[in-house]
Amino acid sequence: MHARALLRASAMALVLVGSGSAAGLAQEAAQAPAPPAEILLLDQDRLFADSAYGRAIAAVIDQLGRDLSAQNRAIEGWRASADRRLTLSDE
Repeated sequence: MHARALLRASAMALVLVGSGSAAGLAQEAAQAPAPPAEILLLDQDRLFADSAYGRAIAAVIDQLGRDLSAQNRAIEGWRASADRRLTLSDE
């Protein structure tokens, strides 16, 4: 009987010590400052403009814009010519 009481007391002591250390760890964790978040912000416009790839794509887009403008001017000239022919043929 004495051994059983001693075993029970030892088990209670372990439970109390364990819960006390867990509470202590939880309290330390609550007080410790969180490490700074590591967030990397990227300026995509700057990355694009400052890279060789971005400059090459920008050059292609600029050339396509110039080609489209030239094509539009040619179409405008053709339509103006067609309008003049239609207007002159009505008279």
